Amino acid sequence: MSKKITFYYDPYEKSLGDGNYPQLKKCEACISSVEIEFKKVWIEIWSGAAEKPMFWFPTVWETKKDLDDYRKREDAPDYLTVKLVWKQMNWDSIIGLDGTCGPDLNDLLERNEPEKCNGIVNLNGKFIFIPEYSQVQSREKLKSHKEEAVSIIQHHTAMPYVLGGSVAKYQGMNETMAYLERAHPNIFCLLPKKEITQIIEQTIEEEKT
Repeated sequence: MSKKITFYYDPYEKSLGDGNYPQLKKCEACISSVEIEFKKVWIEIWSGAAEKPMFWFPTVWETKKDLDDYRKREDAPDYLTVKLVWKQMNWDSIIGLDGTCGPDLNDLLERNEPEKCNGIVNLNGKFIFIPEYSQVQSREKLKSHKEEAVSIIQHHTAMPYVLGGSVAKYQGMNETMAYLERAHPNIFCLLPKKEITQIIEQTIEEEKT
């Protein structure tokens, strides 16, 4: 499924100014026009524990069958996060959508579409618009993951104090931090190290009383 949308832009600003920020409405400065195709595709979302590389480009699948076939491959990653999006397919890569251009473009693309997408990406797979409902879902999901991370930190900090005996040697900041870095590295992607340290310190104080 693809749709073609007419955009207007200022050639000077595009090449020598702020960059490629086309508009849906013609204005005095936007003297040039271009027809851009957007296609509904499945796109890979970075889900690694480490920080995303600067020059990482997501894999794109044009059909659900292509995605399903990829998942069945032996070299496919164990964990693969994907989202259905509208992807820019031609012209120069759009840097961003100013003002109401993002919501207006999303409305045009989503009109009469039974299956809603999770946003719009440019030629390079970078999101240039995310619908508000997707932002809310992402914030709620992140909040849930952070709450789970706090619970894991508290659990593994308290356990050596609760069990005592032979596991008492695992008590303390350094032992707890070393275990978390080894067994739950994703925690350090969700919470700053300062906050993790504070949670551990607070849990140790509570267990000692």
